[in-house]
Amino acid sequence: MIITYPIKQEYIKGKEQRVVPDKVYDLCETASGTFPVGKNSFWHGGVHLFAAATEPIRAIAEGEIVAYRFCENDTGDSYFEKPYSTSFVLLKHVADCGSTSLGNTSITFYSLYMHLAPWSVVTAAKQQSQISFIKSQVTEPEKDKKGNVIPRKYKTVKRTEKPIVDGAVHGNSNNLRVERGDILGFAGSIPDNFSTPSRGIHFEIFMEDVSFLSNPKKNLWGKTRLTSDLNICYGQMPSATPIAKTIVLGPEAILTPSGKPESKTGNLRIKLPDGSICWIKKGAYTTKSFEIEKKVGTKIVKQKQDKTVATTTSLEVFPVDPDEKHAQLKAGTEVIPWVYPWLDEGEFREERLDGKDYVQVLIVDSIKIAWAEKSKIAYKSDADWPNFTQVSESGTFGADGLADDESIDKLITQYDKNKDSALEKSELPQDAKEKLRKIIVSYPTEWDDSDNVRKYERIMSSTWKGQKLSSTDFEKFKTHLKRIQFWQEAKAVAKLPKSSTLWHPHPIAFIEHLAKCTCLSEDDLLKIYPATPRDTREKYRNALNKAMTKYVINTRLRQSHFFGQGAVESDYLRGMAEGSVDRSKYPDHLSFKEETSDWWYGSRPTEEDEYFFVKRKNYKWGNGNCGKIDGQKFRGRGFKQLTGRSNYAAYWLFRNWIDIKSFDMSYGGRAGNGTDWWNDEKYKQAATASADSVTGMTLRPAPINDPQKISIDPFNTIDSGAWYILIFRPKTIPAMDEDNSKSVTYAINGGYGEEKRRLDETTKYKSILY
Repeated sequence: MIITYPIKQEYIKGKEQRVVPDKVYDLCETASGTFPVGKNSFWHGGVHLFAAATEPIRAIAEGEIVAYRFCENDTGDSYFEKPYSTSFVLLKHVADCGSTSLGNTSITFYSLYMHLAPWSVVTAAKQQSQISFIKSQVTEPEKDKKGNVIPRKYKTVKRTEKPIVDGAVHGNSNNLRVERGDILGFAGSIPDNFSTPSRGIHFEIFMEDVSFLSNPKKNLWGKTRLTSDLNICYGQMPSATPIAKTIVLGPEAILTPSGKPESKTGNLRIKLPDGSICWIKKGAYTTKSFEIEKKVGTKIVKQKQDKTVATTTSLEVFPVDPDEKHAQLKAGTEVIPWVYPWLDEGEFREERLDGKDYVQVLIVDSIKIAWAEKSKIAYKSDADWPNFTQVSESGTFGADGLADDESIDKLITQYDKNKDSALEKSELPQDAKEKLRKIIVSYPTEWDDSDNVRKYERIMSSTWKGQKLSSTDFEKFKTHLKRIQFWQEAKAVAKLPKSSTLWHPHPIAFIEHLAKCTCLSEDDLLKIYPATPRDTREKYRNALNKAMTKYVINTRLRQSHFFGQGAVESDYLRGMAEGSVDRSKYPDHLSFKEETSDWWYGSRPTEEDEYFFVKRKNYKWGNGNCGKIDGQKFRGRGFKQLTGRSNYAAYWLFRNWIDIKSFDMSYGGRAGNGTDWWNDEKYKQAATASADSVTGMTLRPAPINDPQKISIDPFNTIDSGAWYILIFRPKTIPAMDEDNSKSVTYAINGGYGEEKRRLDETTKYKSILY
């Protein structure tokens, strides 16, 4: 789900969305009270956002209308005499936070926009045409260019409807879904100051279920950080770089340096008692003087001699210099662990060495892949909602409308300088603000008018800790509440959750955190590729979400470029294997037929297609291809259209689908003899002559018999494209972060093919994803 603030913020390059922490928060929670406690210790489940009269209040995410109320004018009452606004909109949202092997995670929540400006103010400012959240779908006759109705031809269109303005609560009435950014209204008057009501809205988020806080499906999104130190090693596994072993020694065991023992970083090469050579890290050894007896002539003389001794009895030894292949990542390092269950079996590599299982982790800062012992990887991602805590009252007064939680009460007692049983922003130090922003509180909603006496009668008690009301003032107060509340009236026109057990997060903190989840919902992908059939979009959506997490395509800017390039390369997900004719003219051509596990287009002699080696001359001998068969065999496949035997070989090696010793290539992994097969003299002669094939080569091309592995599996289709961008073409991500479409195109393709189209697509997706 894409989620943004109810008050539009300008986009800042490098941020996930137009969600800039504290920009809105700094404008809220003044005299009205701080979340989650307002004046007189009343639960206050939202914040007050202050905006200019011309600033639209917008839907924070796509969703559905639950209820709304629009009044013609603001009025006061006997408790709060100044005119204030009671118009509101209540929306329901379902955030798709991605799927793992354990299932899908979705968060259902409601957003409330209370104290919107009355309709008379909206119309006086000529703003009524901007309010766009009520839409219907109608069928109307089609017209020709001159405006004449075309007989028997109709089209379905969306139409914006005016809200009903009568001061009553209205429900959905089968209207279309609300889109993120739809204008709900404008800031009205908040009854927060008896002398001068503030201009703004009360903004609130609530929900029934907070099980997502424990991340039961083990999702991974946002930033993921190690919670403890982690030893890693670089290189191929398992044979190229064995992991360190631990040997047990006696106290201050003497070590024997070997050869030229010390590296630039102070690591030491030693010889073990069994004669084997290994390395130990700096700090694992020291120099100590020993007194020895030495015979000089006929006398025994005592002399001092320096020896290298171990500083520990459990010594980690490495087969190579650990600074070349081994390192330790400190707790707090940002990584992406490629592990189950957020990835399925087969979507990541797992190797066994010396009885231990190892998996890969991506180190985000350096964009390097390393191996680590699986059982030692401890981490938390933003999907774990770190530091968010639940507060739920119990006891005699646990179900009323007043805050009695001990931890919150201590905060009030500690920081309530003016002793009004409320917390103002100016009273709170930063650590207290952060603590309050990360709690999610359960209490009966303040918007339910069914039991106001029970919820608030304690404020008439002589023992009440805050401002006491007389019975007369309490009656006025109930009338005031009744004018604002809506729950019972809304229940008559909409399905609402149980009002007594709702959970309330700090709405700004909730938006800022959920915005870190860049998983795309079905509706999100529909907006990006609307012309692509739904079944096709859904076939690849989970793989897209996984790949964007796996390869840190985790900002809306990077995603815009990712989908912009992918639109051109894969024809909006519709062509995951390169065709040889115009799809729009010949959609049933054999080159567009879906490949299978035992068939790829060209695997049969009758399917030879000259497009791939005559029209596409560079395919014949480019990218390590060995003649015309390879031009067709290794045609473009996947979201990025991976092309050529050498590029396929690099990806096959990355996925461990091919033995590194079975071919000769000097990049993408450790080669058999360090030489590329396309530098073989026979190969170069055949390529120069543009021969159809080559024989007699000494250097071995990568033996790949199943190139369709990329096109037939949705995960491989998307993964190969994301891998190409992050790992194989590492200049692509920096170009994306610079928002330079031309540089992105060149980083991916080594040229500027269809540059304008790629830019146009990227620009279009920025308008959707931002």
